[in-house]
Amino acid sequence: IEIGNAFNTKGWFIDENGQVQNGMTFPEYVEGQRQYMATVADWYQKGFFSSDFISYNDTSMPQATMLLNGMTGVVRSDGMLINELEAMNMPEGFEIEALAPITAHPDDLIPHGWSSHMYHTGIASVSTGCQTPEIAVAYMNAAFTEDALLPCNWGTEGLTYELDENGKPHFTDYILNNPDLAASFAPLAFINPGFPVLKSYDMVLASYTSPAQVNSYDIFESKIDWDTLTDAYPSDYVSYTTEESEIIRRWSTDLNTYTEECTPKFITGIMNLEGDYDAYVERTLSFGYEELKEVYQAAYDRFISAVQD
Repeated sequence: IEIGNAFNTKGWFIDENGQVQNGMTFPEYVEGQRQYMATVADWYQKGFFSSDFISYNDTSMPQATMLLNGMTGVVRSDGMLINELEAMNMPEGFEIEALAPITAHPDDLIPHGWSSHMYHTGIASVSTGCQTPEIAVAYMNAAFTEDALLPCNWGTEGLTYELDENGKPHFTDYILNNPDLAASFAPLAFINPGFPVLKSYDMVLASYTSPAQVNSYDIFESKIDWDTLTDAYPSDYVSYTTEESEIIRRWSTDLNTYTEECTPKFITGIMNLEGDYDAYVERTLSFGYEELKEVYQAAYDRFISAVQD
C-alpha cells in the first residue's frame, strides 16, 4: 500500500514556476523520505508484514489468494478486487472493506492526480508504421466528444444499457448478470473500445454490485482534494524524442536498480538509516541527475504547450 502521502516526500515534481525538480535535492523531502523508510522498517521489525515481502508480487501470488489464505490483511487494489473476492468462496466471517488513502493527519487531503485531471481511461499512441495517422488520431479523438460518451462508456442501447425516463443510462442484465463475467469486468469486455475515452464515473459506479464496492469509491473520494492538481511529474503523459529516451534509459536503469536494491536493505536493517542514508541520497543524484532534469523539463514544456493549445 502507498503511505508516502503521510510523509513529506517527493520524487520528480513541478515547482510553482513550472520547473522540474527532484525531491532528493531538497533537505525537507530528503528527511521526509528517511522518516518514511524508518516507519516501514519499524513495521517490518514488528512483523506487520511478511519477511518475504520482496519476493511477492501479483504474478507469483495473486492478492485475492493472499487475503483468503490469511497471508496479509491489507493490499493495494481497487473496487474490482472486492468483486473478485465476493465471487469466490470466502471463509465464514471474512469481510473486505476499502481503506482511505493514508495521510499524516486525519483531515489532510491528497491533490488529485493527472489521470483524474485528464479525465480519461488510459493513454494511446499512433505508431510510425501507421499508413493513415490522421484517420487514426481522428478516430481516437472522437472518443472525447459528447456523442461518444454513451457508446464508449455504456455500449449499445438496448443491449448493454437502457435510458430511464430522465434520459439517464442504466446497465442491463447483459452487463450486471452476465453468466460469463462479473459485473465489474463485463464493461471491459463488451464496451471498452481499447483506447482512452472520456470517462464516466457514473458508469464505474453502475458496474459495482455490492455495498462494499460502492463504499470504496466514496471512501477514496473523501480524501481527494479535487481543487488541487498534484505537482508530481506527469511521466505517463509526456513524450520523449529518441535521443531523450536513450538518456533516460541509460541513467534510469542503473538508478532504479540501485534504489530497488537499497530500499529493502534499509527496511530490513542491512543498511542503516543513520549511517548509510546520506551516502545513499548522494549516490542517487550521481545517476545523470542534471541530464535527466534537462530531458524531463523539455518534455514537460512540450506537454504543457500541447495541453494549452
